Amino acid sequence: MNTSRADQLQDTVFGVCMILAPILLLLSSVAFNLVGDTLGGGVLVYASFVFIPAVLGLTGLLWERVPRLAVALRLLAIFGCVGGAGFGAVEAFVGAVAQTGASEATVADLVALYNSGLLFLDPLGFSFPLSMIALGITLWRTRTVPAWAGIVLVLAGVAFPIGRVSTIYVLYPVADVLLLVSVGWIGLRSYLSPGTSAT
Repeated sequence: MNTSRADQLQDTVFGVCMILAPILLLLSSVAFNLVGDTLGGGVLVYASFVFIPAVLGLTGLLWERVPRLAVALRLLAIFGCVGGAGFGAVEAFVGAVAQTGASEATVADLVALYNSGLLFLDPLGFSFPLSMIALGITLWRTRTVPAWAGIVLVLAGVAFPIGRVSTIYVLYPVADVLLLVSVGWIGLRSYLSPGTSAT
């Protein structure tokens, strides 16, 4: 997209992160399903932070067409990434305590403390899928990406909280795969393929 060496490096970072972030998110979901909360939560922390440059890449595609909306969506998505890291850290900590052989009462107290903390994490956590839905619609309606890519991103945003709010681990990968297909493809076409664009 950009021409200077620094801009080219930035574009490469954006593109790589747009592919890597959904992969890490998918790996965290697999870990939640097969290994447990400690590993799943730990990988989720890293996935959430890698999603920040991915979000910068997604919103950067809208910078010239709808700059104010791009800024708003960027902030909303970054808040969501911070919330995701918070959820991951809490899950990893509670899982680690449970593995130490702590009493059920201790683990129950931690879960209760965790649930009380959701009052602060929930608004951040919900801002991530909301931002994906809004980004998908905006990228699609501005014809920045093909309609299918925008629609798949919207579906990913809708699917994301379904399994996570109800803690149905087997549903986690559905949203992750949708994110990989949409965000990963946009990153590959917009930032990692010289001379091409997402449209």
